[in-house]
Amino acid sequence: MQRSLILSRCTVLTLAACAAMSLTACGGGGGGGSGSSGNPPAATGSLNGVAATGAPLANATVTVTDSAGKTCTGTTQNDGSYRIDLAQCSSAPYLIKAVGSAADGTSVAVSSVAVQSGVANITPLTDLISRRVLGTALDKSKLGSTVTPTTVQAAQNELKQALASTLTALGLNANQVDFLGGSFAADHTGLDKLLDSTTLTVKGSGDVVLVAKDTGSVAVTVPGNGGSLAAGSQPTLLEVDAGIDTLVSSLQTALASYNTSAIRSLLTDDFMQSGENADQWAADVSDKSGNHFAGLALGKPYIGNCLQASAGACQAREVIIPLTTTNGRDSLSTSVRKINGSWKLVGNLLPVDLELVPAAQRDAAGGITSGLKLSGDVYSPLIASISRADVTVSTLSATPTVVFTSRWSDCQRGWLCAPNLQGNFQPINTPVLSLDGSRYLVRVTLSYKNQNGVSTTLTYQHYLKSPTTAASTESFPTLNGTPQATGSAGQYLVKTTLPASVLLGDVSLFGSDASGTSWMANSSMNSATQTLLTFKQNDQPVAITRLTSAVLSTDSVNGWKLTSLFNF
Repeated sequence: MQRSLILSRCTVLTLAACAAMSLTACGGGGGGGSGSSGNPPAATGSLNGVAATGAPLANATVTVTDSAGKTCTGTTQNDGSYRIDLAQCSSAPYLIKAVGSAADGTSVAVSSVAVQSGVANITPLTDLISRRVLGTALDKSKLGSTVTPTTVQAAQNELKQALASTLTALGLNANQVDFLGGSFAADHTGLDKLLDSTTLTVKGSGDVVLVAKDTGSVAVTVPGNGGSLAAGSQPTLLEVDAGIDTLVSSLQTALASYNTSAIRSLLTDDFMQSGENADQWAADVSDKSGNHFAGLALGKPYIGNCLQASAGACQAREVIIPLTTTNGRDSLSTSVRKINGSWKLVGNLLPVDLELVPAAQRDAAGGITSGLKLSGDVYSPLIASISRADVTVSTLSATPTVVFTSRWSDCQRGWLCAPNLQGNFQPINTPVLSLDGSRYLVRVTLSYKNQNGVSTTLTYQHYLKSPTTAASTESFPTLNGTPQATGSAGQYLVKTTLPASVLLGDVSLFGSDASGTSWMANSSMNSATQTLLTFKQNDQPVAITRLTSAVLSTDSVNGWKLTSLFNF
């Protein structure tokens, strides 16, 4: 696969619904009464508020369902705010759902309830309240009977009690906090810090839980059996502030101007991004060829896990920054550290561009197999010298459990081979990842030969996010006919169709020359539906006598790396 200048792994991340966000407000900060300077003023006969999950849900679809079953829809703005007229949905109370894209491109959905028109924010906290009142399946048929001022306030009080110590630590008065109708500010304080520090997960059991990002401990549970909201461990609050947003703004300016020194000034001296140090990465992304940052807009970052800790303090906090240019939508997965009062980029800390990802593969007959895949830059000199990769996947919890171990070995031409010899994809018959967007810790040990030919090992770790649906529900990329030779040595025209929700992907062609030696050509593909690929060795074209297969790969909004296989 071809390495992107921006992404933490080589494949171009396809953000199906991720908007170009230049944000000024989001759901999640502050606290207080129903009045709000952060929300647009409520109008009679409308619902309005902010949809957010720590970062705003920009361009998300908001659907309001009234007690008569009628629906009204709208779309959030770049700051997550929305307003929906209720002329066609006039029977209170209401269920409100926002469905959009997280910063990493995966789909996210949160809900809320309202007993009348006015302000109704939509966040993981309001989602817990709506599921407490309507059941974790959000049974709309119960709207008219169970959503009342009394039941909604009782559910909100339960949530306040469960998070009492956390609200106090945030400097908030629980009696004044209003999760549903209170004001929000995107300053990483107050409720915004709470949203930064937690994530919402819907379990296969039906339970809905609010989980601390760093520890994986459960803070709040809404039982799937209809029981009372249960308190767990108070979530650890992350050490973040508005300076991270200032860093992102400075990064946008530096990238848009291709200013190497300005970019370098925003990086720590120990910066490492997929094998590149600070000087290398700054020079790489400031390369003007291709004008890849035309129309650049960076969105509000999603705050993730701690990638590196020392003496009990996080030294590298993961952030995922939505990125949009005239060429498409992407994201930068990296990390930040506060040094002498200012935030700087630390990188994703990966010493090589190689990560384990959830993958689904569709064969030529249309059969779908799910599993795990090592995804990276196959042209990297280090990867080309790898002979073995040992991988362990563990749950992210107070008591981690190993759910998967495997070894990729017996490789040829520098491409990792899974135990079943299906390239770097390993089918898994029994699911090892929960389909709920949970995060797992991946530890990788690579065995390779260094530049001096000495056998060496390298161990590192990264986080993996599980998909949110079964792979059988996905739409895979399609190859339109056999790739055609253009007449230029080793060059072929490949025509493809991508799923409607996908903007970018990768295409690889495999073939052999007159001596029978196998070759691969790889390139990014986009919705333009056709791509030129050239087989090369040392930048010189290689004449191919027979094409053997093609592989199309994209990232889905549900968290899968999707691969379609075609044989010729």
